[in-house]
Amino acid sequence: MGIHEELIQLKLSFSAKYYEGNDFATNFEIKQIIENKTYFETLFTRFKLKSIDSIDDYYNYLFASKIICFEKNIPTLINDEHKDLLSRIISDAKNSIVTIQNGNIIKYINTAYQSLLVHSYEPYGISEVFDATIELITKYGNGMSLNVKHYVFSKCGNTVIQHFDAFERILKVNPELFDDLFPEYSLESIRRYSFKNTLNVIAHLYQNPNTSFFEKTELWIKSISNDVEALAKTLNTDNVLRHDQTIRNYVAFLRRIQHIDANRFEKVQHDLDKLLSESILQNGHTFTMEIPTEKIKAMLTSKQNIFIRILNITHTPDKDSLTWKSNLNTPPESKKSFMDIVSTNVPTNDYFTFSHQRFLESVITVGAATIHIIFTNKDITNEYLNGFFDLVDCIAIETHNDIDELASDYELMAQMVGNIFSLVTVKLSAP
Repeated sequence: MGIHEELIQLKLSFSAKYYEGNDFATNFEIKQIIENKTYFETLFTRFKLKSIDSIDDYYNYLFASKIICFEKNIPTLINDEHKDLLSRIISDAKNSIVTIQNGNIIKYINTAYQSLLVHSYEPYGISEVFDATIELITKYGNGMSLNVKHYVFSKCGNTVIQHFDAFERILKVNPELFDDLFPEYSLESIRRYSFKNTLNVIAHLYQNPNTSFFEKTELWIKSISNDVEALAKTLNTDNVLRHDQTIRNYVAFLRRIQHIDANRFEKVQHDLDKLLSESILQNGHTFTMEIPTEKIKAMLTSKQNIFIRILNITHTPDKDSLTWKSNLNTPPESKKSFMDIVSTNVPTNDYFTFSHQRFLESVITVGAATIHIIFTNKDITNEYLNGFFDLVDCIAIETHNDIDELASDYELMAQMVGNIFSLVTVKLSAP
């Protein structure tokens, strides 16, 4: 039985991959070590490796290597006893693999790569062995057999694309691997990868005409241009949103590398814009929201302390943690809505999804309505401007700024905002 099986029995979970910095996973794993100190204090004295000849040996090596990486995190621990504990365990981990040479690691991966390069998830034990093995393959690329390289580029292409910086050196030594990564020069074949990342890889290889990849990338571009042009001819108001980003990203790619094919897509892009507008008019939806003006006004004029009411404009109290959280500091929901799955002409990414942008827009809209209520009611205006002015003193102290200068800036800003709402004069009382 190896370390992996023991961790499963103890229901402990560790990744074979080390995440830099103050990552949540790293902190969680260190916490597990501290909470199970009796087990970890003797672990590596029981598992000393002389060579890597089996899957258990390999897992033991990966785990010891991972624990050694925690040396960077020792200064972040507050408790000196915990620092000493982790230092001792790291020292044991180093001693447990001190006899393992690079050649031993390379030899085992060259032998067992197909069983190691498999994505799998287990709730306990050592996970992400695939990722850790990929890191070792890129680290010891020169020693890896051609069979390993062919396998990675043909079977793990998305990983190669995502981490191309790490694989570029291997590709330059073995240019034939390009055909493993792109066995067909077609739009359909590359859709199994990240389209944007693939275009970035091709752009990088294409922009150096002295390499052996220039001719291959030129053929690749010509073929994909034909496919994208053919795709554009199939567009209608029902499917344009589905393919819009593919065409736009490809045209942007051609312009970025200043490829002559970009000229072929001038009319395509013009027709795309026109068709997209027609689609939105025909199939689009209007999103509406009711602004709770009466509720906002009730909050602004309540009998609560003025500073609490000011804080309520931008923050929401969290009763569980007894803190106030910014209304804008709300991450997107982990479960994507239908609108995040279908294509849209609104620029998005993994954080600023379409639905999250709609949420933030609603927060901003309510905020704008709040400001409107404040500056269109003179009684409320004077109370809040004076309340804000009282806070200037605190801000000046905390930020080590000059109170008179900051107060002058605030008064000017208040006057400018007041002018927007046709309040010619804003009167402020001294703090």
